[in-house]
Amino acid sequence: MSRKNREYKKGKPHKDYRKFIIVAVGEREDEYFSYFKRITPRVDVEIVQRDGGKSAAKYLIGRLGDYDYRYGIEPEDQVWFVLDVDRWPRREIHDLYQNCEAEPNWNVAISNICFEV
Repeated sequence: MSRKNREYKKGKPHKDYRKFIIVAVGEREDEYFSYFKRITPRVDVEIVQRDGGKSAAKYLIGRLGDYDYRYGIEPEDQVWFVLDVDRWPRREIHDLYQNCEAEPNWNVAISNICFEV
């Protein structure tokens, strides 16, 4: 039986995991989402650091920009903005949503009243 001659072809590098970048308003969300880091190496959850009290919806995109500058965001990474609807004006939330519509893999997660529920 003859062996086929197979040439080695180096393909494009790829990630064998999915990365979720969380930009959250509150601090308790860190605990919730950090759980996923521990359960499997195929899911990477990065929580974007807060900027000294600037937690309004209008500051979230700026925080993501700082993260992107430092660490980079790949096209296949998932970005999630997590905020409570009860603390921020609807206009700010709507503006954030409009920004997410313009970017692939950007999402908004809104809890009503509080995240802990």
